[in-house]
Amino acid sequence: MNKSVALKISTTLLLLLCSSSCLLAQFEGGYARGGRDGDGTWYEEEGGREANPVELPARSIQQRLKVRLSTPEIDQLGNNCKIVGELYNPETGKVISWKQPLTVGIERKEFSQGATSKWSDYDFIEHDCTKTELNGKFSLTFDIREFDRDLTKAQVHRVFVAVGTQEVVGERLKVRWSSEDALLQLDQETLEIPANPKIDRIQFLLNEAGKHEHSYQPEPIIRAVNALHRLGKQQAVAAIEEHLKMLGGGDLSSFGEEEHVFTILRVLFEPVDPTAKFPVPRNFSASVDGEVEKEWPLNPVVLVAGIPFKYHRSTGGSGTPEIAASHLEFVKQSCVLRERPLKPTLNPIQAAEVLCESQKVQLLDKEYSRPQAIDAIREQAISMLQKKYREQEWNSVSETAGKLILVWDDERGFVEKQNAK
Repeated sequence: MNKSVALKISTTLLLLLCSSSCLLAQFEGGYARGGRDGDGTWYEEEGGREANPVELPARSIQQRLKVRLSTPEIDQLGNNCKIVGELYNPETGKVISWKQPLTVGIERKEFSQGATSKWSDYDFIEHDCTKTELNGKFSLTFDIREFDRDLTKAQVHRVFVAVGTQEVVGERLKVRWSSEDALLQLDQETLEIPANPKIDRIQFLLNEAGKHEHSYQPEPIIRAVNALHRLGKQQAVAAIEEHLKMLGGGDLSSFGEEEHVFTILRVLFEPVDPTAKFPVPRNFSASVDGEVEKEWPLNPVVLVAGIPFKYHRSTGGSGTPEIAASHLEFVKQSCVLRERPLKPTLNPIQAAEVLCESQKVQLLDKEYSRPQAIDAIREQAISMLQKKYREQEWNSVSETAGKLILVWDDERGFVEKQNAK
């Protein structure tokens, strides 16, 4: 597996700055885990092969470095923003000549005068880590889909670059950062993120379906499936192929960005042979197995009253992950479009209750899989309701929104019957 894929599969590998010994531990392999210590500081640990210490300049020298940033670039779908910069010594004007770890943060909302967010504030700042090359240059790609942006125009966002601390104990590297970390001086403290590129409606809907990879939501999947259904099989397949290219080529470089495509294919198409079924995705996402699998022919998706619920939780894995393009080949050779578009016929709360009480869920392991499935299904149902219900507990939502007569509208989602067009 190549290194870029390995980074995506594990927690982002944070390689920050040196400890008082001024040694940077570089690992050729291993794994990472992170969390928050009792003192409130964040940390990452990486374990693997024996550390190879590399001498760095004194910390006082590192903290005097300055940062020069280039104009950021965003991808074709407006999902990711690439930031390129370099570190240099302001006393000599020359870029550094060592591999310097650093942390970069971007404020998620547009810059305004008087902003007070600290760089360590995880509620407002998106962070990632990297290290420079020997020519002083570095680059990072940020997922900006959840940023507070007007997608039709360029907006200015604050940027932070900071140093951290680390300690090496045996074969383990522990790095941490907090509000005490030293910020480096930037040539400019804001960056202008460009407006999103213009894309057609089909690509927009496909992209919207992928915005919630880590908290699956059925509603954008329904919209994308119905829009593709209207195209017919040939054009729908072509649109999905184009979407995979826009995500990053449809190969392992786009791993982690294609989860919604696996789901859309299962719901939009049906095998010609009624005894055949889609292969289970081997992409480190949870799926049901054992005796229960026969209850889930679209594993890990299940359709209830026209709503595509999903057995959804993150898992680890090893080996080479499967890409969505392989399932698209199965569609080309063995599938036809589903007979009709999706038309949900039940209030999503009621549909979730039906599913949770069915054999599909009740046969799952009661100690682990079943509670996780029920929680995920309920969250998915609540995500399809009006915003005022989304922060409420399940019992409260079930007693209120669960009693409403809701109908599906392809533009607005679920609406109360008296407000339907």
